[in-house]
Amino acid sequence: MGEVIKKVGENEYDVRFKNETKTFHKDKLFEGHYVVEEILDHRKISNKTEVQILWNSGMKTWNGLSEKRAEIPDLLAEYACQKDILNKYGWKWSKKHVQISHLKNILGHRDNDGIIDIHIIYDDGNTKWVPVEYEQWDETFQYAVANDLTDTEEWEWTWEYEQKNQNEWFSKSQIELTNTQKGLIRNH
Repeated sequence: MGEVIKKVGENEYDVRFKNETKTFHKDKLFEGHYVVEEILDHRKISNKTEVQILWNSGMKTWNGLSEKRAEIPDLLAEYACQKDILNKYGWKWSKKHVQISHLKNILGHRDNDGIIDIHIIYDDGNTKWVPVEYEQWDETFQYAVANDLTDTEEWEWTWEYEQKNQNEWFSKSQIELTNTQKGLIRNH
């Protein structure tokens, strides 16, 4: 059985299994079950911290942090990071669930049921297999080019990505050139 670790798209969730993480559409995964959509808020009542949870049913509930910590640690850690409370009492445990280091290099790749996973080494020395995500596209594209992968079917998206970057670069350059020319005309 897998553990839902985070929402990754409009209706998609990452589920961690023993040795891997896979992404599933909520209709396929959660038939008849309630799933945490988002952590909305937190509060302290007496000595107990509670979190307000929005469920996929639309229902909102207050739940004890200590109870939910074992069930949804990554979602809670992501919330703690967003709220800048990682160092606050009751939340320090969540630091180990947050990736604060940055991608240093891509060590390899694999196909995971049609999804490309990349093996990343971070600047703190840790390594991890993760699905290719938007934040890593520059590094992933460079990896694909360096390893002659861009001509393969599973990596054809890299050329669309590169074309988009070239178009954006050209547009930005045109705007910059126009603004520079306007500045020169105004200064004369």
